[in-house]
Amino acid sequence: MAYGFSPKLPLTVDQIDGPYRLLKTVREIGAQNLKMLVLTNPGEKIMNPDFGVGISRYIFDQDADFNSGAIRDRVYEQTTKYLPYINLTSVEVYPRQDISNAWGVKIEYFIPGFTTREELFLNLSNDGSEGT
Repeated sequence: MAYGFSPKLPLTVDQIDGPYRLLKTVREIGAQNLKMLVLTNPGEKIMNPDFGVGISRYIFDQDADFNSGAIRDRVYEQTTKYLPYINLTSVEVYPRQDISNAWGVKIEYFIPGFTTREELFLNLSNDGSEGT
């Protein structure tokens, strides 16, 4: 039996790890937790209505003006509150030049004592898809 910290998302059947593939390093856990924090909309996490950046609400809200500063502030605020073991160094939100109605998000961070600088890239489009 293999050992790990938590299931890797999306869940994938894995005969080596057991029923599901597992995260086995602090680096993998940090990346997955940060990605989930950014993509989760406030109110989606049971018993914790404030959890989540809800980045798609900022980027694709028809009634609001886009404000990358507000997104950066929310990412920093949420990471400090819910993932205090992750230190953010920068958050960039930019329109994708190659795809219309799509945005890129680049978050640079590190986990003291475990990792050097890491980067999380998210590609968001208004059709609801997300990729890394």
